[in-house]
Amino acid sequence: MLRAVGDQSVEDEAHRALTAGVESGLRLETIESLELLALLAAESNDAVHAARLVGAAGRARADIGCPVPPCLEPDADRTREILEHSLDDDELNRLLDEGENLDIDAACAYATRGRGARRRPTTGWSSLTPSERQVVELIAEGLKNADIAQRLFVTVPTIKTHLAHIFTKLGVSTRAELAARASRRG
Repeated sequence: MLRAVGDQSVEDEAHRALTAGVESGLRLETIESLELLALLAAESNDAVHAARLVGAAGRARADIGCPVPPCLEPDADRTREILEHSLDDDELNRLLDEGENLDIDAACAYATRGRGARRRPTTGWSSLTPSERQVVELIAEGLKNADIAQRLFVTVPTIKTHLAHIFTKLGVSTRAELAARASRRG
């Protein structure tokens, strides 16, 4: 409704709906929020982000056996139309596949990356950003920087930057020490 009347807060409301859906365990509402965020990203010329969200939402719908309902088909068609005009077929298919490889939790983390309050402590576990926490989890699983970068759709230098921040915030100096502390915490 906000989108229909041109209200600029629609993206914030979509993110709030996504958070509420996740926190309440409402899968369908979470998927619909991902689809709305995909449309908003597409309309904002962020076709890469939009395509991954479309792929993730499609996988989530397939997982629960719920196709796009007729009332949401116009938005799904609009998103797809924008993506098909913004990306070549190979890139679109690659990005959709990347999104399909995300489970619902990873898709929500991807959708919200870079958003949220910045009022957190400067040291300790609670000082880590959501992206930094993801990096710690993947380090604890034994992944290398290149694998983490690929999984999170960022560059290796970005992972190195996250690690530098994590090391400083947690007062560790090696990946092994970080992994050990993460496993004790987990």
